[in-house]
Formats: sequence, C-alpha cells, structure tokens
Amino acid sequence: MFFLRVMLRIRSLFYLISYKTLYQNKFNFNQLILLGRMFKLEIIGRESRVVFQGKFYCRNNIYIVAENGNVSIGDNVFFNNGVSICSMKKVHIGKNTALGENVKIYDQDHVFNKPGDMYKQGYKTEAVTIGENVWIGSNVTILKGVTIGNNSVIAAGSVVTKDIGNDIIYMDKREPTMKKIKRKNN
Repeated sequence: MFFLRVMLRIRSLFYLISYKTLYQNKFNFNQLILLGRMFKLEIIGRESRVVFQGKFYCRNNIYIVAENGNVSIGDNVFFNNGVSICSMKKVHIGKNTALGENVKIYDQDHVFNKPGDMYKQGYKTEAVTIGENVWIGSNVTILKGVTIGNNSVIAAGSVVTKDIGNDIIYMDKREPTMKKIKRKNN
C-alpha cells in the first residue's frame, strides 16, 4: 500500500510539472494535488485559467477543458472516475465538495435554432457555481447558468438545469419528452 501511495504522488507530480510547464500562469495550484490515471487538462484561449485552491484528489479518466473560460476548484475537493468539466465562461466548485462517477459540468449550450450546419451556430454561455460541502451523485449532468447552494445533495442520474438552494436534496425523475425544433431565419 505504501508503494502505491508513493507511485500516485510521483505520477501526480509528473502531471503537475508537465501542465505547469505547458500552461504556465494559466494553471495554478497551492499544494500537491493527487491525480489518478488519465488526467487530462486543456486550457485554450488567452484569458482561460484553471486553479486548484487547495487539496484535491481524483480517481481516473478526468477531463477538464477551459476554452475561453475559467475553472476554479476549492480546497478538499474529490472527483470520482470519469468526471468531465467544459468551461467557456466560468465553473466554480466550492471547498469540501465530492463529485461521483461520470459527473458532467457544462457552462455552455449549443445554439441550434438557426438554418444551416448545426456545429457552426455557436454557443450560449452562463457561469456554473457549486457551493461548499456539496455531494453530487454519479451520472449527474449540470448545465449552464446553474448555482447549487452549500450543503446540498444532488441524486444520481439527475440533470440540473435550474438553481438549487442551500441544504437541499435534489432528485430529477424525468419523463421523456419530444418537441419540434422551431427554426429562426436571420
């Protein structure tokens, strides 16, 4: 067990040195953070930043991308396997927060109601803020513009599209719906 902990620290140090060398002042951390296998960080754009404000531990297959956006992760935060964050504006995660497996956080949505190629229509962005001492269950998706209050729990499988206050247990029991896309001509 001791050997595995030493190897985890060496691997984490390798990741940190590599990303600090590559991204310089766009990537900041205050202390050694422990990173599992397949930790991937992409920082794209002049104003983009990724900041770890304290202790951080994650398992495997973590993907964080700041594309013209900022990601801020508080002290004592944990990510389980498969967490993905994509920021084109701002994502903030407060201290003492835990994310379950396969949590996805997006601070943008695709624009899709214009004629023409879907992938060329652009994005709408709004910041995502997750408070302190929050537990987010497995397979949760958090979408743009959401604020989750302190001491809240998000149940596994939920899709969060609206703000959640402090001290709330949120469960999303969705029913399937289909709507026709209404195209707008410019």
